[in-house]
Amino acid sequence: VEVWRQIIGFATSTPYKDSAPQAVSSLTTKRSLALTSYQFREISAEFLYENIAITRPKHAHVLANSSSSLDALAEHCRNLVIAPSFFEYPEDEYETTREEFQTPAQSFAADVCTILEACASRSRLRSLTIRVDKSSRRLAYFAHWTAINAAIPACISSLDVNDGIHAPSPSRAVRPNAAPAVGASTRKVSGSPTRSFPNLKKLTVHSWPSMALPVTSYHLPALENLTVTHLSSP
Repeated sequence: VEVWRQIIGFATSTPYKDSAPQAVSSLTTKRSLALTSYQFREISAEFLYENIAITRPKHAHVLANSSSSLDALAEHCRNLVIAPSFFEYPEDEYETTREEFQTPAQSFAADVCTILEACASRSRLRSLTIRVDKSSRRLAYFAHWTAINAAIPACISSLDVNDGIHAPSPSRAVRPNAAPAVGASTRKVSGSPTRSFPNLKKLTVHSWPSMALPVTSYHLPALENLTVTHLSSP
């Protein structure tokens, strides 16, 4: 069993262990191995759930409503990408009103929060990437994303969070030796309570220059790398 475990680990490894988007690229191979036999599924479970990408609400719903999947996520998930698309066809998206969108958005948030709670239960999750969907931006509805952001586990060491804006402008990187001053900040913004991420070393935020960054209300004692991607003012 150990030999097979090493072979499967080598066959599904990625060159970027700490980067969730690249790590998810090996998911096809992992799925194929898991479907080979019951024994292979048992062996490959830790690799199958190591990197998870939620790109459709139904993905979150299936995971959140399966006790075995939640247990596997808690035990094995290291990198999680939340980047949903609510509509398969563009015409469906543009015909949907804000009121009609709220119900599926709230259901999605409930499922994702269940998944994040499971990942936090054993503190195995290391990298989290969050990308706000086009529908939320078009309809200016973000209540579900607020709930998801509030459920981010404190155990993560890398967070890449999108404020709902695609940022084509170059990134402005803050050098590591400047990070402690940012990490030490506990100043509250807009009355938001301070949150603590004791293991967070890398933070990437996408936002407008005029927006108050959540990082200013977070306690980040281990922060080494902060990158803020700004849009140019319209």
